[in-house]
Amino acid sequence: MDESPEILKIEIPDEEETPPQVTTDGRTTPLKDRAAQAGKGAAQAVTGAVTQAAQKGWDSEARKTVTGAVKKGAQKSATAVAAKSADLVHEHLVKAAEEQARQQKAHLETRLRETDWKAEAGKGAAATLRWASRQVDRLTQRLADTPPRDDHQNHKPPSN
Repeated sequence: MDESPEILKIEIPDEEETPPQVTTDGRTTPLKDRAAQAGKGAAQAVTGAVTQAAQKGWDSEARKTVTGAVKKGAQKSATAVAAKSADLVHEHLVKAAEEQARQQKAHLETRLRETDWKAEAGKGAAATLRWASRQVDRLTQRLADTPPRDDHQNHKPPSN
């Protein structure tokens, strides 16, 4: 076998060369300018076609039907989510209120069991007797300050 390397030749054109020229309507235009003009024309045509197709799609009954259905579905979903949220909040509040009521009931039951009712009754009776004693003292003071009437002089209680 012959293993001689193939030689690859690369040629770099001089930058001073002028680009190829194309003649249109009697005037000369560089190929690059002509290609840019053709590209702009094609882009404008495609843009116009896409714009027209998009407008037709937007104005179509199918789009309006789908949009209406999506809006209705979104409203139903929003209503359902709001209702479910309200139910959950209500349920949570009810559970919290029930738990608080149970705790208060348990506290009161414990307090009732732990209360020494004899002592409470004794305290209440003592307070009532003190109040009655004060009232009798006031009445005594009032009666002692006023002179007795004539019709009561003979009705004195017997003295020992």
